[in-house]
Amino acid sequence: MSLSTLFRRLTKVVLPTIAACVAFNTPAQVPMPGTPAAQPTEAAPVRTEPDPRFNSPRASLTTFFNAANALVNGQNDPGIDDTLADLFGLETIERVSAPDLARKLLGIFNRIGEYPVDRLPNADQVARSGIGRYTILPDSTFRSPSYKAVMEAYPEGVIELERRTDGTWIFSKATKDNIVDFYTAVVALDHVVDVDETKGNLALQLESKLPEWIREGEMLGIANWRWAGLALTILIGL
Repeated sequence: MSLSTLFRRLTKVVLPTIAACVAFNTPAQVPMPGTPAAQPTEAAPVRTEPDPRFNSPRASLTTFFNAANALVNGQNDPGIDDTLADLFGLETIERVSAPDLARKLLGIFNRIGEYPVDRLPNADQVARSGIGRYTILPDSTFRSPSYKAVMEAYPEGVIELERRTDGTWIFSKATKDNIVDFYTAVVALDHVVDVDETKGNLALQLESKLPEWIREGEMLGIANWRWAGLALTILIGL
């Protein structure tokens, strides 16, 4: 038998034996008693602060007055309409009605007088109190004749802000749904604030001069008198 053949045979026998011995004598890795198994870690959720323009009743009403007055003064900025639509909680196609609602809500305030925005709670006060709704009107602390005239003209009138889950404050649905009727009821009253909400809006200027019985009522969010005007325009064009 040659030396090389002998070496190959020894290799086939000896090496597996050595490997088996090593495996047998290597202790298994057993976790220590009481040691919890490693768990995958999850990233901590990122906390986002609400938009500072809408983070409290005070901020939202201030934002409304700024945007509505900019609208009336003819500032051509698409962001104004978006801001107002957000304040009214309008979605999709409803958003086009934001400027009209804003003008009418501003008109209601204009017949009451300068509203003291600073009396509304700010973000810190909201955080401490935990409130989720703030009523602006009716307000029993108002004593002015103009306020009394507005509320007598439309006793069911309400203007309130409510907090959404993201921490922003918008006008409540009751407020939004009430604006048209509220404005119709008080439009004949004198302005106390020297701001004309109809400025630059021919349709609203016409509406403010119509008798109340014509202004009342709407269909699909559009005043009945406007539907009548549209029908008349179509007939004239035929």
